[in-house]
Amino acid sequence: MTLGRLGRTREAVDQMLRVVDLAPRNAKAHERLAIWYYYAGDDDDAWRHVDAARELGLEPPGQFIALLEARSPATRRPAAAD
Repeated sequence: MTLGRLGRTREAVDQMLRVVDLAPRNAKAHERLAIWYYYAGDDDDAWRHVDAARELGLEPPGQFIALLEARSPATRRPAAAD
């Protein structure tokens, strides 16, 4: 999270995108990318990566989901049915 602490959110997103490109089935990478997209203000992409993490079996932290839902309820797409 060092880049975020330095205010370099866009660089953090770019680095996590590289991780996801190299390991697309890494649920934790999708979760982290969702968080960085949230910090960058890109809620649609944040939700996309929340859904990807869930599809891979990882439920992102409830507090993060609550923050994202509070900020962008209109953009929320329903998660895929199990």
